[in-house]
Amino acid sequence: MQPDSGKGPRVTTDSSMKARFVKWYNALLTSLITMLGFSACDALNPKDEYGAPYVEYGSPSVSYRVKGRVTDAEGKPLSGIKAEAGSAWDGHFYPSAEPTMTDAEGNVELKAHAGTLHGQVLVLSDVDGEEGGGDFGSDTISVESLPHKATAEGTWHSEYEVEANIQLKAKQ
Repeated sequence: MQPDSGKGPRVTTDSSMKARFVKWYNALLTSLITMLGFSACDALNPKDEYGAPYVEYGSPSVSYRVKGRVTDAEGKPLSGIKAEAGSAWDGHFYPSAEPTMTDAEGNVELKAHAGTLHGQVLVLSDVDGEEGGGDFGSDTISVESLPHKATAEGTWHSEYEVEANIQLKAKQ
């Protein structure tokens, strides 16, 4: 038998044909599973107002809306109070939403997104001093401790309305 010079007919054995078939079959199956898997996740996950998915693949999450009023000890509305929502951990604050300010009637509303309500805080700070009704100290409140109700509950994503009617104390 002469060595194969590459010019004659190619002889294939059953085992090499099986190996090629298995290789192509695995590549095709992997491609299909990849496409179907990612598209199925995209279709089932809700999107935020910007069109971005709420969660990473397989990560539970929660969205919450804080709505309420900030007043002084006498019940007068406070304007110019900065409200931030996020998590406080190891002496650091990690925001879950863009900060907002109270309006002239002391009303505040913000939307936040996190992995869980546990550990989320609402931070209120007087940033305008005497202009908004006096000079007040800051306050940090656990979001979980405020009255809240679920508006949508799911396996991987839940939504809550949080009521925050808070009185700030004047600086001494």
